Amino acid sequence: MSEFCDSFADNVWIEIISFLAFKDVASLSRVSKRLNSLCKTQLKTRTVLVVSDLVVSSYEGCFYAIDDRLVFPKHVTINNTEAELLLNKALPLLPNLKTLCLDFVEDFTDDSLHLIADRLPNLRHLWLSCLSEVTDDGFAQLFRKLPNLETLGFQYYHGSYDLSCFKHAPPVKQLFIGIFDTNALPTFTENSKFMFQRLESSLEKLHYATLESEDTQQLFNFLQNYQRLNSLFLFYIMDLTNSRFDKLSNLNSLQELHLRLYEFNWEDGSVAFPVFSNVKTLSIETETFVASKMEQFLQNFPNLEIIGVKILDPYSEQSNFSQLVQLIANMHSLKEVTLCYTRQFNNENNLLGSLLANLSNLTKLRFGNIKKNMFVSIVNGLNEVLNNNAERIKSQVELFLEQHFGERENIELNSKINVRDYSSCFERFFNASLKAYQAYF
Repeated sequence: MSEFCDSFADNVWIEIISFLAFKDVASLSRVSKRLNSLCKTQLKTRTVLVVSDLVVSSYEGCFYAIDDRLVFPKHVTINNTEAELLLNKALPLLPNLKTLCLDFVEDFTDDSLHLIADRLPNLRHLWLSCLSEVTDDGFAQLFRKLPNLETLGFQYYHGSYDLSCFKHAPPVKQLFIGIFDTNALPTFTENSKFMFQRLESSLEKLHYATLESEDTQQLFNFLQNYQRLNSLFLFYIMDLTNSRFDKLSNLNSLQELHLRLYEFNWEDGSVAFPVFSNVKTLSIETETFVASKMEQFLQNFPNLEIIGVKILDPYSEQSNFSQLVQLIANMHSLKEVTLCYTRQFNNENNLLGSLLANLSNLTKLRFGNIKKNMFVSIVNGLNEVLNNNAERIKSQVELFLEQHFGERENIELNSKINVRDYSSCFERFFNASLKAYQAYF
């Protein structure tokens, strides 16, 4: 073994170790004194750590927390680690850690959580998810020690919080809030309002998810003052009724809007939309939608370049999907289109091909998840458009097959078409979102 170890130079070993999971680094460090030293050296360069009591094995190559478009490589994840071991063994080996995610780590308490700040002087991005033993006082102690924090993620499913800890939260650039406790107090207590007001001059990205629709409506009172906000994600438990999007009319910095809701609809007269002239990226994830309302909404994005729409309900109207594609086909500024539809649809009019034919600026079209009995029809339609317009159409096409698709037919593909097997990542990532979040790390 020692001869094998000596066959690689130090810099080669450092590169190899950088791809190893923490548990494998621990094993390798016990092989020899040299590898022990090299492992410690490499760990000092690591910048991302995810600690979780949940093992998410179904998501290949990624780990997500709070915002499920946010992925972490598996090799930066530690599972089933006690708080004491983390604080006294792992974190001292990671002095340059900038990003930490704690997800369902049960044994952190008010007396121990704040010690994270002492161990990690370079911490800039922090996610705290479902730390059930920690109270507002414990979070407040931690926040006081992190004045230079740039990203804060805070999520819980149960717990008696009055959110007084938010009074001590630093003025971050990125804020992720997820409150999924049906017995929780309203998000906008006097304590949390203080934080939201203090973020007016710093906040650039906001991800906001709650089960209380009233909370989401109140959020707009603060959003209108966030002049640096460029990315907004909103989660709705029902629909858009009474949403005050009109209050966003002066947010010239807003470039990305992401919506997740049960039904894309609203009561007539309850919503007024401004023209989102500066928004370049839009994603919508919904169970079902009303086509006329979708048309009314999309008309307010004259300069949109990237759009992603995911329809979750397998019983949604096929005609609605056809209308949606037709609407998108008339948005001539688009450069990227991502569509996820879970039901079989009528492809007689070559729906996907119409997007390639009509959108002259399109560079990428993604579609999934394709059912087995529709594969040939979809590919033939795309082949026809691409073959007949080889010089004019520059777009690449990615087709994602449904899960358990089985063996696919041997059919000739245009060189611009790539067919991929089912991937959970396709359903969870839309457009530029992944690229934007990776920039944090």
